[in-house]
Amino acid sequence: MNKFWSVYALLALSGCIILFSGIQVAQHKVFWSGDETISYLCATGNQENFNTIAHQTENKEVNTTLWKNLIAIDEPYCFEKIATELAISDLHPPLYFWMLHLYLVNIGVSMQAGVILNIILHLLSLLALFALARKLSFSPIASATICLLWAVSPAALSIDFYARQYALLGLVHLTYAISFLAWMQRPTRINILLLVLFTTLGFLTHYSFIYTAGGYFIFTLLNRKKIGRNHIVALGTTYLVAGLLLSLLHPHFAHQFQLQQERAQTFEAIKLIARMGKTALAFLNFVVPLLMLKQLFINISPKLLLITSGLIMSALAICGWLIRKKLLNAYIFVKSYMFSQISFPAFLLVWISLVSILPYLLFITPFHAMGAQYLVCLYPFMAILLYKLISHSQTQITIFSCVLMAGSCLSVYAFTSKQSSFAPLRDQICEADYIVCDRGDRRNIGRVIPYLQRDKVIRIENPIDSLKAENRSALILISTYEKPSRSLPNHQSYYDFEDWGGFVVMKIRK
Repeated sequence: MNKFWSVYALLALSGCIILFSGIQVAQHKVFWSGDETISYLCATGNQENFNTIAHQTENKEVNTTLWKNLIAIDEPYCFEKIATELAISDLHPPLYFWMLHLYLVNIGVSMQAGVILNIILHLLSLLALFALARKLSFSPIASATICLLWAVSPAALSIDFYARQYALLGLVHLTYAISFLAWMQRPTRINILLLVLFTTLGFLTHYSFIYTAGGYFIFTLLNRKKIGRNHIVALGTTYLVAGLLLSLLHPHFAHQFQLQQERAQTFEAIKLIARMGKTALAFLNFVVPLLMLKQLFINISPKLLLITSGLIMSALAICGWLIRKKLLNAYIFVKSYMFSQISFPAFLLVWISLVSILPYLLFITPFHAMGAQYLVCLYPFMAILLYKLISHSQTQITIFSCVLMAGSCLSVYAFTSKQSSFAPLRDQICEADYIVCDRGDRRNIGRVIPYLQRDKVIRIENPIDSLKAENRSALILISTYEKPSRSLPNHQSYYDFEDWGGFVVMKIRK
């Protein structure tokens, strides 16, 4: 009975942490991120409408009602339209946007909609990770501890902050892993059907799931002596059937692979260094509150940043030298666990790392189509490996949990602080009688739409230098320019969104 209550308490604590962080983020959210605006335009079936209106209304005064309608749903349950528009102009499959559409139809469009949907998906993932750990023969208490280590990770929690498909992708990966292990143990018809189902869901969530599915196939090949060739044939068949279902549910998906090639960048050595850094940070994000560090580094002068980085590296080197024996023992344990036997979580950890990183580093995949966020699929297996490494010491488990929890708190604080700094901009947009903005792209103009008052006037004009107040009582210039290199006049202010530039605001009274 005591063990039961311990497991229940650990799972309840993990769920409460997810709920608390998500609620804090939802309450303080003021503006969508750049990619979130795309998510809402896609989910409301207005992605192509936005492109058309932005082009047709350039240099014209337009009633803001026209723009407000772009985040309203005029055609409920337009799943085919959402999928078709995604195939024309985006790089992602439609499952997440269908789910977001269902949420918006029944609950309504709001600044918090994506966060709430992610919280639901995250809580389901918590249960799925517990089931996966049990499938891997961990005890109930060990499985619940793994869930806690994963749930309090800054990386896992930060996925909930934005309306994108990565929380769903993490859930699909976990459910697929469970069904795969069940099928390996008992290749029954129901388990094969579940494999087909979750493979199809994976393809419909993110195309890079194709790479990951290949890892499962290779793992099956490596174990062919134990399970027989029939497993290999059956698994290959599930992929073919899932591919057929993808073509039926999303018939225009092939066009998105053409877009991938068109948008892939040419190789540049300097960008390769930057991408390697971003990838390393994606791994560190499991234990380090990168949102907080990002804001801290942005505000530090380059000279002080170099000095601080040197001191940090020196401190790490000294600590590493002092505990070199413990680090060596940890390395030997991890190496033994990963390579002395074909460990399922260890193999997937290595495989997902490779298939997530290599296309990104080789410039095969566009920056915004894949990258660090895909590694959300990796973090549950990192939690499993971390538990294996420290499970011999209850003290180490407690320390790591506290460190991860502190990192998560800092990430939530960094996000809410950044959003709070945008409150004046929100109020200015709500109060403005006349708004002028350069055309920019849907990431930036879309951020403004929730706060546009109906029956006001908005004008899109380019270049922005030609704009004039012209007897208007208030004027706001919203620019996608990068951060200004020089200080702005007193009547101007700048709001840095970090992703895709920021807004320069000029308020002029009569």
